[in-house]
Amino acid sequence: MGEVLGTIAHDLRNPLAALLSNVGYLGMVSRDLPEDIRETIVDIELSVEALGRMTLAVALLGAELTGVDTARGGVHSAEKLLDLVWPQAERAAQSHGVGLRRGPSAKGSCAATEPHAQTALSALVHNAIACCPTGQFVTVSLEARDGTMVFSVEDPGPVLAPEFRESAFTMAGQTTTKGRLDGRYSRGLGLYVAGRSASLAGGTISVVEAPSGNCFELSFPVSR
Repeated sequence: MGEVLGTIAHDLRNPLAALLSNVGYLGMVSRDLPEDIRETIVDIELSVEALGRMTLAVALLGAELTGVDTARGGVHSAEKLLDLVWPQAERAAQSHGVGLRRGPSAKGSCAATEPHAQTALSALVHNAIACCPTGQFVTVSLEARDGTMVFSVEDPGPVLAPEFRESAFTMAGQTTTKGRLDGRYSRGLGLYVAGRSASLAGGTISVVEAPSGNCFELSFPVSR
């Protein structure tokens, strides 16, 4: 089953890349088109990007079932990781009617395995966007703390319930949390993708107290 899922994920990547490239081109040449057509093109782009994230979830499931992972570690700029996830996250936030902003941002490099580090951060940000109430803000901050680089992803939505703070990041836990606000399920097995990717990248995820709402922290060792 793992190999089958891996094959499906692999086969989906090329047509999705082609769709994204073509819809991106349409977006560039659509300035003189009616507004409703431009909005349709934006909706298509958002849907294709969401399908791309779901394909990553399928690939992770396949890799976990087969026990095969070919990613490699390295040294990465923490700010660059955030820059990489930001454009898709901004478009998703606008589509959901929520704001996306950067909080304080420290400079530094982290020791992490790619592409899993980027995938983990992206999954947490998109989960926050999905759970954030309309008109409110998701805030992403970056801090150097005790030998780690810590990404904080905060939103005023429901807090992940204590009984789900381990299971929500697992494959099996996604069926339990779906349909519960305090389970913070998001499309494409969002928290499973975050948890699995963080583990593969050499990082950890924790739920921390926030003034209001939910806050996830994604931590990686500082590169020395």
